[in-house]
Amino acid sequence: MTKKTIVEQLKMVPDKTGVYIFKDERGNILYIGKARSLKKRIRSYFRTPATLVPSHKMRVVAERIADFDFYVTDGEVEALILECNLIKKHRPDFNVNLRDDKSYPSLAVVLEDEFPRVLVTRRLNIKRARYFGPYTKAHAIRETLDTLRRVFPLRTCSDSKMARARASGSPCLDYHIKRCLGPCMGKVSPGEYRGMIEQVCLFLEGKQEKVVKKLEREMREAAEKFEFEKAARLRNRIQAARHVLEKQKMMLSSSEDLDVIALVLGEEMACVQIFFVRGGKILGSESFILERKRADEEELLSSFVKQFYLRATLIPHLILLEREIGDKELIENWLSQRRGKKVEIKVPRRGEKRRLVQLARENACHTFELLKVKRRFERERALKALAELKEELGLPSLPYRIECFDISSIKGEESVGSMIVFENGKPRNKDYRRFRIKWVEGQDDFAMMREVLKRRFARFLEERGQPRSKFGLRPDLVIVDGGKAQ
Repeated sequence: MTKKTIVEQLKMVPDKTGVYIFKDERGNILYIGKARSLKKRIRSYFRTPATLVPSHKMRVVAERIADFDFYVTDGEVEALILECNLIKKHRPDFNVNLRDDKSYPSLAVVLEDEFPRVLVTRRLNIKRARYFGPYTKAHAIRETLDTLRRVFPLRTCSDSKMARARASGSPCLDYHIKRCLGPCMGKVSPGEYRGMIEQVCLFLEGKQEKVVKKLEREMREAAEKFEFEKAARLRNRIQAARHVLEKQKMMLSSSEDLDVIALVLGEEMACVQIFFVRGGKILGSESFILERKRADEEELLSSFVKQFYLRATLIPHLILLEREIGDKELIENWLSQRRGKKVEIKVPRRGEKRRLVQLARENACHTFELLKVKRRFERERALKALAELKEELGLPSLPYRIECFDISSIKGEESVGSMIVFENGKPRNKDYRRFRIKWVEGQDDFAMMREVLKRRFARFLEERGQPRSKFGLRPDLVIVDGGKAQ
């Protein structure tokens, strides 16, 4: 885009709230941000000399802007939500991103079912479902499910399996070993079963004491009616629930629900630790890695809060941080809308809540140190493997970038060439490419491989030296499938 075109485009930017997207000369997205006044914010990057832009990171962005887009929103909260979603979708170079930005699993209690189930899901659009999570570690969600099934005789079968059991009159093994109440056989009413589901939700919210008290009351009632088998089963469920309570440490004198977030900075990455405190006890914790991208501590912390709670399924009334963040009031308003009740973000200065923040930071430090040791070990192992490969193949230098090519087709048709890439001994998924065969007719793997390699290296000659180029990097080693003839 020419300077004249940019000037004309700047005239069209309204003085309204919205989200802006800066791009480089190749159309790659550099940075996504929000502004109360799009007109003032966008123009500031073109009118002000780059040296006067406040932060070093944004000076670099300003020097590389060649084009921009913008979206007008109804208000600041809507702009915040759109900004978060666009960052998650496009992962720009100069925005802070969670290093592992996959969709984490959550537990969903499907209330739409006549006899609700508890599912592990990555989708947050199941009708009439309550979500708990997300969980970043697979073992954590498995342990939670195992605990639930020890405390509550939940239905685990699918709707189709339940229908078959009803039709055949034969319940599953879980019913026979007292791990399910047998809704398929009409052994429990929908109302009674939903009463148990309410206890499940309380349990997942961290209110296990309420669940234990209710189970104890039911056990006494069963014993008074001489229903000793039922009382024994309730006793076992109480013991399983108490086992969970014993592992939880009381951290607050009050029975509050809150999240505690602390951050540790490194040169290239940052580690965030979050504690989930429910009923005054630490119910669980998770750690996350952020790509730093020249951001300071305040920007990293603010970005994490927005990205985490964009997909969080349970938002407490209080979030504790170790330092103030920008857009605090705006984020509080957004979270309050999501929760349906008021949410506050605070920085405790003293007392037990301050000690909680310090404990979270201490855990973040330990996690970060372990991560650095692991990365160093992986790097040394990769270098050793590359050195062995260099020796075996008689290469002049270590093959830091390896590209592998193969041809596949379905009955001689729909032929496709594939390229996978390794850098520093690790797969680089972002650089994987597919080539639809254009020049070769029929089944001729040799000609197809020749076409794929020609197209790949023709693109290299066109794009070498260009930033963010898909094919601009030269491989140190090329591996083709098909043996010596290829």
